[in-house]
Amino acid sequence: MRSWLTAVVFIATSGCGGQPPAPKAPTPKPAVVASECRDWVRDTAGHVAWKQDGDDDEILTFKGTTPDSDFFAFKGAGPIDAPIGKVANVLIDTTRHREWVPHFGGMRVVRNVSKAEKVIYRHVITPIVISDRDFVVKARISKESRSGHLLVQFSSVEDENAPKVDGKVRGTLHTSGYRMWPLDDGARTMMIFTIHVDPMGDVPAWIVNLFQSNYARSNIQNIRRQAAKPDVQEHAEVRAQMADYAPACSPKPRPPAKEQHGAPAAAKPPP
Repeated sequence: MRSWLTAVVFIATSGCGGQPPAPKAPTPKPAVVASECRDWVRDTAGHVAWKQDGDDDEILTFKGTTPDSDFFAFKGAGPIDAPIGKVANVLIDTTRHREWVPHFGGMRVVRNVSKAEKVIYRHVITPIVISDRDFVVKARISKESRSGHLLVQFSSVEDENAPKVDGKVRGTLHTSGYRMWPLDDGARTMMIFTIHVDPMGDVPAWIVNLFQSNYARSNIQNIRRQAAKPDVQEHAEVRAQMADYAPACSPKPRPPAKEQHGAPAAAKPPP
């Protein structure tokens, strides 16, 4: 997955340029995730206080607040009608990002920390009246042992190989990421996308919050459309990594085995 992290960091931070809220779908469908793996979608772990603010096009959206930022965090959760290997390839294939990633301005690898961790520089094109933004982000990909989900986590860092650039404002990406797992025996993919961006500069927070408010939903919708293209292939390594996935629909620790007369419950013999 050599290019995975480069791709995902760009997708995650492309929301900082902002987009006006898109009109709602005329016949919205309720989010299937409202009853499928609800605990993961509504997981309250971390420092963000989430409040649901939408349920359109089978996507639940949330707005989050933190005690140390005037900028909202945003979260979207919904299914994608494609296997996880194909969804991953949409994120990984940087040669096709211009087909679906808004404000694409380019990216490069600053530092290879390991196969699973990289430092990335990326450029976001903004409206002409606002200076372009750029980001230096540490990204890490992993398969979470407890849940079996595919995770990509990222946040801003400083790196001597990526100094500030004249004419661009260096934005800050707070802890954000993707969580994905297979649905329907691998035919579909569940995605939770979380983003918390401070674009820095002198743009008022209320304007940034307004223009970012639909980004979590639109990002998932863009991924859906790209994954539906017949020439998008599955990423073989991701497909192999997730082949043994077993549903884990709650982030809560599983209770210990019941005890009988002070001794652990005996395991059932094999058939």
